[in-house]
Amino acid sequence: MRKNFLIQICIFFGIFLCFLVPIKVDASNNIDEIKMIIHLQKNGDAIVTEDWDTFLDQGTELYKSYGNLNSSKIFDFSVSMGNGRNYQFQNSWNIQDNFDQKKYKNGIVQKQNGIELCWGISEYGRQQYHIKYQIKNLIKQYQDQQGIYFTFIPMNMNPTPRTVSIQIESESILFKEENSNVSVLGYSNGAFFYQNGKIMIKTKETLDKNQYITALIGFKNGMFSPGFIENKTFKEIEETKINSEKPSLEIKTIFYLFFLYSLPLILAILFLLLACFRYLSFRKSQRERKTLRKKKLEVSASFYYREIPLSKDLCKICYLSFKFDLLQDESHILGAYLLKWLKEKRISITTKESGVEKICSIHFDNLDPCSTKIEDRLKTIFVSASCNGTLEINTFKEWCQKNYQQVISWFSDFSYEGTIALSKDGLVKRERIDEKTSYGKVSRERLFLKEEANEIGRQLIGLKHFLLDFGTFHEKEVLETIVWEDYLIMAELFGITKEVEKNLSQFYPNGKWFTKLMDLEKITYVLQYAKTGYQACCDAFLLVHSSLPSFYGSNQVVSSNSIQKTDSLQGSSSGGFSSGGGVR
Repeated sequence: MRKNFLIQICIFFGIFLCFLVPIKVDASNNIDEIKMIIHLQKNGDAIVTEDWDTFLDQGTELYKSYGNLNSSKIFDFSVSMGNGRNYQFQNSWNIQDNFDQKKYKNGIVQKQNGIELCWGISEYGRQQYHIKYQIKNLIKQYQDQQGIYFTFIPMNMNPTPRTVSIQIESESILFKEENSNVSVLGYSNGAFFYQNGKIMIKTKETLDKNQYITALIGFKNGMFSPGFIENKTFKEIEETKINSEKPSLEIKTIFYLFFLYSLPLILAILFLLLACFRYLSFRKSQRERKTLRKKKLEVSASFYYREIPLSKDLCKICYLSFKFDLLQDESHILGAYLLKWLKEKRISITTKESGVEKICSIHFDNLDPCSTKIEDRLKTIFVSASCNGTLEINTFKEWCQKNYQQVISWFSDFSYEGTIALSKDGLVKRERIDEKTSYGKVSRERLFLKEEANEIGRQLIGLKHFLLDFGTFHEKEVLETIVWEDYLIMAELFGITKEVEKNLSQFYPNGKWFTKLMDLEKITYVLQYAKTGYQACCDAFLLVHSSLPSFYGSNQVVSSNSIQKTDSLQGSSSGGFSSGGGVR
């Protein structure tokens, strides 16, 4: 075992050195400089010219990608060489054509989520290329101001340009700090400044493959007359995107110099990092072993159960509901807790007329501790999002977009607390199983649900059957004695609130099931809060990460494919943002 461990350390250290030791490579293709001039028009369109200074001896074409164009459109694309030779535009461009077939020709390739501007290399060696095109709706009218949110240099260019300069100008407007505000995303080691009424963006050194240049520029209302209106504020985009930027170039440079001049210390740090990695992996595996696996129970559709098990402990019920495939997504957990607090008079709901619509507000009237710490944490999240104990839905949405990590963290801890709570009730058993690891076969302890827990799972499934089918029962005198508040909490957890409300409306056409605390309108408002807040968290998380996290160990409840993205997400990726460009 010790021998395998030492071998792994040596291999890891060797790979580490390969990545950090500088290796000089003489690239055959170079893009020495890209100069862009974006000439803004009064209607929000732009005329773009680019000059590429290159030295090329491989490949057949140059290209530049633009993705996520949304309402924008690129057209009137033309190319000429530094010697004055004009290119011939091709309506259909085939990237598989050879060097001669692409000679002195240019075209546009339509991609699934954007386009590629392509033109033939035509002549090897040092060459200058002058390209020109127009962008429709580059400037958009937002709810608070006018602005540009557009990626002019994509990531993953090959080769990456050594120098980039972008000049943004207008024939009739002189830009200055008083009428515009500028942010540059994707490349931290650069600069922007105002020069002779123009906005200048310049790089200081060669871009890395994972770097890009996105301009986020706000203008005062009235400076332009854009033809496209966004249904969000420019401030929302600024706050979301600037906060998610993670500058890495300076860190990498400092780390490289640190390694170069402090090799003995680096070795010590390397062994420390490896030890930490091993320890964290061990802790993660320990936690995963304390997380129960999802299980499918076979229960007859005719089996009904009317009681709420586990003494109505919502934490335990939520966790078992997921384990037995009764929970559709995590937003229903939020909704169930909100209904629970409504029943317990911890919150109240008021509405007020605003034009043709009603505005709903949740008031946190009772801040006494809840029955569990994990429930208290959730209440703290809602209270933090409120203003003096009053929460409106748009405020909650904005708060979740900015503080999504708190909500994501709560869900992760909620699943862990559910396992602990079930263990304390004796519903979990521990068994040792053999697992294959890098050290060989290792005996580890795993947690499994006992048969008693499986029986509770059957009861929950039977309860869901009852809630879906009670409208067909003939025991009206019995059903009329039921207080439906607890059942509505369970219906929300199972994601069948609409079905239960429909059954209730048919069974009690006079609305007799309504209570002082719950009615259809209040339930609808509460569930809107749960859905909107959870959706905002997922949207904000997906702006930074490629997929949603798993809250329940190895089982991911909600994937990015199952989320209906709202307008706030669909329109918040920058126009032109894409990957790829250079020579091929």
